[in-house]
Amino acid sequence: MEISILGMNYAVELYDGLAREETALGTCTSDALLIRIDKSLKPDKHNKTVFHEIIHAALFELQNDKAARDEKMVDNIALALYQTLRDCGALNMDSLLLKNPSRV
Repeated sequence: MEISILGMNYAVELYDGLAREETALGTCTSDALLIRIDKSLKPDKHNKTVFHEIIHAALFELQNDKAARDEKMVDNIALALYQTLRDCGALNMDSLLLKNPSRV
């Protein structure tokens, strides 16, 4: 799957074992335009992680590396945005879920 973030096309991939290898549920590598999400996540955690990594990517693309590396701030913004959009029905939840036969 690919997602455009501020005009840059990021590849978004499910990755088996990411949480074990990186001790993270997701990663964003702006140089490679790559977002990886741990394959084992349940749908709600998966979606929150996608939002989290999108916020990282957006901040990197805005040249705000300091903010992009602030995990607590990124997590708070991602969670607030995700929950607000989810709770008011503005999200198509299926569009955030990457195809993963073990969960779908």
